[in-house]
Amino acid sequence: EQLSAKLNWTMADGRVDLQLQNLAFDNKDAAGSASGRYRSSLDGPGEIDMSARLTRADGAAVWRYMPLAVNRDVRDWLRASITGGRADDARLRLKGDLKDFPFADGKQGIFQVSAKIAGADLRYAPGWPGIGNIDGDLLFEGRRMLIRADKGSIYGVTVSGVSAEIPDLEAPEEIINIAGRAAGPTADFLRFIEASPVSEKIDRFTEGMRAGGSGTLALKLTMPLRQVANTLIAGEYQFLRNELTVDSDLPPLTEVNGRLHFTGGSVGMKDARAQLLGSPLVINAETRGDGAVAITAQGSLNVANMRKSLDHRLLEHFSGSTAWRGTVLVKNRNADVKLESNLQGIASSLPEPFNKTSTETMPFKFERSAAAAAAGTTRDQVRISLGNELSAHLLRRHEKERTVVERGVIGIGEAPPLPEKGVLLAASVPAFNADFWRGLFAPGAGNGGGSGHPVTLLSLKTAELTAFDRHFHDVNLRASLQDDTW
Repeated sequence: EQLSAKLNWTMADGRVDLQLQNLAFDNKDAAGSASGRYRSSLDGPGEIDMSARLTRADGAAVWRYMPLAVNRDVRDWLRASITGGRADDARLRLKGDLKDFPFADGKQGIFQVSAKIAGADLRYAPGWPGIGNIDGDLLFEGRRMLIRADKGSIYGVTVSGVSAEIPDLEAPEEIINIAGRAAGPTADFLRFIEASPVSEKIDRFTEGMRAGGSGTLALKLTMPLRQVANTLIAGEYQFLRNELTVDSDLPPLTEVNGRLHFTGGSVGMKDARAQLLGSPLVINAETRGDGAVAITAQGSLNVANMRKSLDHRLLEHFSGSTAWRGTVLVKNRNADVKLESNLQGIASSLPEPFNKTSTETMPFKFERSAAAAAAGTTRDQVRISLGNELSAHLLRRHEKERTVVERGVIGIGEAPPLPEKGVLLAASVPAFNADFWRGLFAPGAGNGGGSGHPVTLLSLKTAELTAFDRHFHDVNLRASLQDDTW
């Protein structure tokens, strides 16, 4: 919009000698000045000694002022990647025989473009969450391009030490290396993973996780500008005393400390420490050859600690502690869960057949796996066993915020088949105290305010039944729930 300049030139022996003095310009993008000298050559592009400066520039317009020697792919990347903000004190220094441009060794000449960037957004790759409000530096030097951000934010999380570098601007396939660190809430880190291509590549491993607490993220991307889909990813997240809910069927983990490593196709964790219901455990995770993510955990459960976290009358009848182990296998967006313990070390004062001393074993197993489901729905099946005394098999349907038990069976002293519909509780035991169990699982009766149980069918065979403060003998009872009436 405004341009003023003073220039002189001479011609001799077929060569032009141009001297540029006091050039100044001003437009909506930028304002700047330049000065220098250029001499043409009979056998090449000539020699130059030039300095230029932008005193004001729109950050989104920086790409327009890159010399055309910076190839089109890089200029297009700058155009798409740097938006908003401003560039202050941008400088160009160009000196040497242009046949040697871009003076990669730094000896034959100088090619340098530098700028201070403030308040800009960096959209470094399609599909990745951008870095907002960055303050940093832009540098072209020889064949190298470097963007360095001293600070910025992703989802409000502060990032630091961010760099985007193209080591060789003249390479046939321009490669940009991006690295950075962030510190902030783990919940925002999970949002970052879910909103980036990492989520699909690790089969949405983190989907459904909930987190409290904070940590630090280190991320490196190696990105071919012409084939962004082939980006290589390497990252690490360090949990710092987090609370983490890995699965809705499992209690939350507390005091989580450890490092989660991830690449474009794998995740891993080694010997992370945490607490489950107040007792310690160790967690490991790795991606198997078939693409599934396997999480393994082992630890101990102490009943006294459990009572601090869980409000249920059932725990009043247990004491001691026991070792356990578990796995979570994530594949095809399904998570199969298995927990096992022999319960040695736990004493139980429950009625038979669940009464045991602390030295006795009573193998416990919990398994959950995916089940066939119609389009648009999610179903799974849960199997629970406790020695030979109890077995359960439940088929469940998941609907937004709730889980519905479609049908199932709970067997005590026997293992009946699944009913066609409803949930069957079947017991075949020498003695059964219905009053005790009804009081233990009554809604709101010291069991955390739960809503009771989903049982709709009852089959009971016992030589001695205690119910409603009365005693019955040689009982064979079948019942079904219709509406609200048994």
